[in-house]
Amino acid sequence: MIYLDYAATTPMSEQALSTYTKVAREYYGNANSLHEEGTRAQQIVTASKQVIAQSLGASARHVHFVSGATEGNFLTIYSLLESVKKQDSSINHILCSPIEHDSVLRVMNRLKKQGWEIEYLPLLADGRVCIDQLKERCTTSTALIAVQLVNSELGTYEPVEEIAQIAREMDIKVHCDAVQAFGKIPIDVHSLGVHSLSISAHKIYGPQGIGAVWLSPHAEWSGFFPSSSSKKFRPGTLAVPSIAAFAAAAREAIDGMDAELIRIQHLREAWVKALHDMPNPPIIEGADETSHQSPYILGLRFPGLEGQFLMLECDQAGVGISTGSACQSGMDETNVSMKALGKSEQEAREFVRLSFGKGHYVEEIPQIIEEIRTIVDRHYSHKSIF
Repeated sequence: MIYLDYAATTPMSEQALSTYTKVAREYYGNANSLHEEGTRAQQIVTASKQVIAQSLGASARHVHFVSGATEGNFLTIYSLLESVKKQDSSINHILCSPIEHDSVLRVMNRLKKQGWEIEYLPLLADGRVCIDQLKERCTTSTALIAVQLVNSELGTYEPVEEIAQIAREMDIKVHCDAVQAFGKIPIDVHSLGVHSLSISAHKIYGPQGIGAVWLSPHAEWSGFFPSSSSKKFRPGTLAVPSIAAFAAAAREAIDGMDAELIRIQHLREAWVKALHDMPNPPIIEGADETSHQSPYILGLRFPGLEGQFLMLECDQAGVGISTGSACQSGMDETNVSMKALGKSEQEAREFVRLSFGKGHYVEEIPQIIEEIRTIVDRHYSHKSIF
């Protein structure tokens, strides 16, 4: 299969895989244990944490490993809100981008049931948060702003640094889901100005089931687990082999980031041209300006053609695409990003996403386009008969 769903998950790199195997075989101790094997495992964790921290421009002591960005988003948002409530229990307002990853939106739904006032921010046509509207909605009751760095369906870069500056002036905390940005564009947590940030290994050729969060040393935070140590963000046994493989994948991604970004930019441009040259071309969704758009993600729709139908037909033809975030797939719900941009129910159902990575090359585009063209033309021809 030609796999075009790297935004959902990536194959493990050889370096990450060999690192995982070596550590699982040779460093099997519990990193929380005080004996020699535990100490050796802890040394792997410490070294891996240093690698992840350096890739974020951060200090290792402010990085915490979690089972993935879904857990990281949950624990971090609750942790920050707990600290806000300790300072002022009357604060109950949260601002959130309406096109956040499903893991964040589910946290918002949970918080709403618990009495928090959740307000979703208006967007510009390309999916960026409207800064002017954000300023108007920030109040003295606002505890948190949640906004991702790169949207997982449109690929839109959000103006996180500008948002954080506004929040800082009003003493509002900012959480950033950076999953689709980490390893693809430079990230410096201090330049961004956020209070917390989440990342995941399996988006950068690392193992599934491991991620990390960074928590600002300037932000008071409280552990979500009351029984845990105040210095320990998350209790439990650390997945040492996965952590080591995560670090190996991160080092690889950061080292090759600039060259890979340029390569993927050229790849996306070739894809867009090939799609536009089709007899029945799609509508490309997202930002028109490349400065606002991640080249790793290409959202589009063929008017009148259900995205799920196209995805299944492509799968039969040996091409793997998606209808958006994997955490929403299979729920028979319209695409969240499309609905947030004011698209109709039908337009939202037409959305599909192609996402790129190391396994993709310009040379394979004609073959894939031919498969997609056959499916699309057959659909339109069938509709015209009736």
